[in-house]
Amino acid sequence: MSEDPFATFDAAYVLGALSPEDRQRFEEHLRTCDRCAASVRELAGLPGLLARVDTPA
Repeated sequence: MSEDPFATFDAAYVLGALSPEDRQRFEEHLRTCDRCAASVRELAGLPGLLARVDTPA
């Protein structure tokens, strides 16, 4: 089994940290990769949780 070149894109995608080009490539990949799609679904709530964290002044 070969290593998925997009395996580490999930969190960056959810957090909006991918370049426009990488975002487009990853979204195309998500259409056919159940593993990455499941990972994105698991992480989907992360931005909302991070927004609730108090940051030190």
